[in-house]
Amino acid sequence: MDWRWLEVSEEAAERLYGQRSIHPIIARILSSRGIRTPQEAEDFLYPRLSQLADPFTITHLREAVQLLERAVREHWAVSIIGDYDVDGITSVTLIVRLLRHFGLEPQYFIPRRFTEGYGMSDEIVERLRQRSSPRLVMALDCGTNAVEQVRRLRADGIDVLILDHHQSNDALPEDCVLVNPHVFDAEAHPPWLSLCSVGLVFKLIHGFLKHRRAQEDPRALSYPLRQELDLVAMGTIADLVPLVGENRILAHCGLGDFAHQRRPGIEALCRVAQMPDSQAAAPEDIAFKLGPRINASGRLADAVLPVQMLLAENFEEASPLAQTLDEMNAERQRIERGILAEAEELFRQSEELPGIFFSNPGWHSGIVGIVCGKFARDYRRPCVVLGEERGLAKGSGRSVAGYDLVEILSPCAPLLESWGGHPLAVGISLKPENVPLFQKAFQESVRTFRQKLSGEGDQLLIAQTLSLEDIDGPFLADLENLRPFGQDNPEPLFALKGITLDRAAEPFGKNKKHLRLLLRREAEAPLPCLYWNGTRRIPPAKRPLDLAIRLFWESWQGHRSVRSELLDWKISGT
Repeated sequence: MDWRWLEVSEEAAERLYGQRSIHPIIARILSSRGIRTPQEAEDFLYPRLSQLADPFTITHLREAVQLLERAVREHWAVSIIGDYDVDGITSVTLIVRLLRHFGLEPQYFIPRRFTEGYGMSDEIVERLRQRSSPRLVMALDCGTNAVEQVRRLRADGIDVLILDHHQSNDALPEDCVLVNPHVFDAEAHPPWLSLCSVGLVFKLIHGFLKHRRAQEDPRALSYPLRQELDLVAMGTIADLVPLVGENRILAHCGLGDFAHQRRPGIEALCRVAQMPDSQAAAPEDIAFKLGPRINASGRLADAVLPVQMLLAENFEEASPLAQTLDEMNAERQRIERGILAEAEELFRQSEELPGIFFSNPGWHSGIVGIVCGKFARDYRRPCVVLGEERGLAKGSGRSVAGYDLVEILSPCAPLLESWGGHPLAVGISLKPENVPLFQKAFQESVRTFRQKLSGEGDQLLIAQTLSLEDIDGPFLADLENLRPFGQDNPEPLFALKGITLDRAAEPFGKNKKHLRLLLRREAEAPLPCLYWNGTRRIPPAKRPLDLAIRLFWESWQGHRSVRSELLDWKISGT
């Protein structure tokens, strides 16, 4: 890989650790991320809910609050449409909890992926109309592009409120209330611009409660808004939105709630995921333990199950639902293993190509996104994997830091029926006959992007060069304060120079394709280091090496110990 060091402002770094008790290495990392003053560092390292902006600064949110207030005051029938991913599921759960608290009993509908497609489709609107008679329809995590569906609802006298964060097409729905910062507020670039839908729902609820509290409504005074942040954190982290600004505040504060006062649905989910009661959740727990179980029903069956689980009022009600989701996740894993085995064989035939691309109409379109993410992470390059759904080649793209999938796919857009997402994650669909042309265009676009990045090879951004003796308690404690990591707040990568391995790396794993190393330290125990897929390029023992690593904590039976992961290595001096 092409190693690049982040640019550091030495003046700002000195100012930060001079006026705040910040570790010098952390101060340098903060300065490389544009943080220049002690107050900015304080706000970043210790996020507080008091830093959140007034919800009414979001365009059309005041109108949304007024519409919601009228629905509550006049006891309207309310129906809700949400997406089948974690962001959509948590958004629906939040708004249902609020409306129930204020005396309404809303009905909620989650699209059935294989018969109703995505979002506010004709099919899901038709099912809603057959099973409910709403005065207000709320669309959460969808609806920005539902021009015709909104028009038909309004023609029947039904009000429509949309909270969404997806990009718009040329036309927007008319005669409704639409809250979407990417549509109305992008030019100002406020700190809440990149909120996902559950974050927008949180802001809507905050604004609604402020309005009702001003009228001294006792129901507003008793509503436990602070306790809803666990759901907000789950949806925010799972949706891969930038973890800066208000997303960082909501995710940081919500993650802390997982260690205590877990709601019954989350407690049941944590138990089947084997997460200890006292353990605070990390983004990795949501990405690899909780999120996949919530998503499993939407991938394989009916995504209404996780909403029911999260709304459960006691553990006895939530537990069987969590067990069902766990069983669905096991089935998802079985299907995933089959796709992975086929994809690995295909990859061996094409691993020299700049991007990773697989397409098989026999693959489950609800599973290919997970496979796509594994290849992108393991081989650190953009990946697209397609299955088939409703007559279209459909699937996902995943990427890693430095590779913007939105920019990469833009030249391929004429070949696509639909696509959209974030720089690190997109969904796409296209006609099966266009798959070969798309594959060629995708590889060419990745190749062009790589050349623009570094001229050759992949780029690895190094935050700092460390010695093994730098990896001590105070440094690791301050490093934890940079979490949660995600888009626009990447996990820092470090370089270790002149490291000599005393003995050869030890292969491990089912196929013995991973490596385990020990990095010897003078004053402390050796630092364990894992190298995924390391047998493809084995670092030699008894020679000085430069290592690019990440650091993380490993928890086992209540004990935590520091570990490292090797991302790349070079012979020292080369």
